[in-house]
Amino acid sequence: MLTDIQRKKYYNSLQGLRFVLFLNVFLFHILGIIGKRTLFGKWFEYSGRLGVSGFLALSGFLFAISTLGRNDLSVSYSIKRYIKKYYPYHFLLFISFIPFELLSVFEGNQNLGRFLAKAVLQITLTQTMVPISDIYLSFNNVSWYLSTLLLISIFAIPLAGVLKKQNAKTISIVLLLLLVFEYAISLILPNSEFATWLLYISFPIRLIDYVIGMCFGYIYLEKRITIENARKNLIVIAVFSGLVIIPFINSYLPQNLTYGAIYNPLMGLLIMCLADGENILSAFLSKPFMIKLGNISFLLYIFHYAVMRYLWIIWKNLSFVTDSWIWNSVFILLVFIITYAVSKCVLLVKERNQNG
Repeated sequence: MLTDIQRKKYYNSLQGLRFVLFLNVFLFHILGIIGKRTLFGKWFEYSGRLGVSGFLALSGFLFAISTLGRNDLSVSYSIKRYIKKYYPYHFLLFISFIPFELLSVFEGNQNLGRFLAKAVLQITLTQTMVPISDIYLSFNNVSWYLSTLLLISIFAIPLAGVLKKQNAKTISIVLLLLLVFEYAISLILPNSEFATWLLYISFPIRLIDYVIGMCFGYIYLEKRITIENARKNLIVIAVFSGLVIIPFINSYLPQNLTYGAIYNPLMGLLIMCLADGENILSAFLSKPFMIKLGNISFLLYIFHYAVMRYLWIIWKNLSFVTDSWIWNSVFILLVFIITYAVSKCVLLVKERNQNG
């Protein structure tokens, strides 16, 4: 059974990774809006998929750790906690994107009925139940993740109750079956908008990614293996290098694999390697500044898309701005700095309200 101090150790050691995963999503979006995703051999064409898959595996891993020794968790508690923690941000950003959607109505790109339907789905966080990209990516584009995560939170606790009673061998079999199933369905389905929705957006497949992270977590906690630091460094560098290489070769692979399945085995291994904080990569990711950035990564994630869209309206109309690497770099930095400032302000307000 883990003590609170041990849980904190694991949590802090992986916060730096959370920020790195956010950067993958951030660069995917911002390089997309400036038309530069083809940099570095199209690596950033797939960086968003890597980031999202990593978020889910990491969240599942940490959730597994948090459930050990606890019998007070329930589905109702999970839903209430989720709504209290995430929904205010979602609703605020939903409001901020209404002008974009109304402009689409006035320009004739959608009718008022479709706008209202999308608004209802967004408010109820059920947009990912509809396999149409114009719907599940409407308003604040990244809120689809919150919709999927809400459904995951409903099933995660009963699944954890079953998994944590199993030994490492049984969980390893479950893990292998989940990986094989996701690979199989990714290879069987033809490339289509439905396949994109099912493999990248939908709750059932993303729940599998989350449970894969949980399995790695339970296996890690039961099968702690002592490895020399030199070997740990070699292992973590090899696993990390594999994850870096995958986006470079994704264009040569069946595209359905690149939505999530291709990353899961190495991502789970990387998280396990980093959990101890006893190798060269985790030493860097555990630096205080990386932990601080990791601590606000959720806020950075949920706010960056809105900051980017609003700033782009101004940026693209500035007469002195050119399509050069200097000005593009300035835009990227501005978006990140403003997003960081907004996230910190929101966090300070939240902490003040809690303390007040």
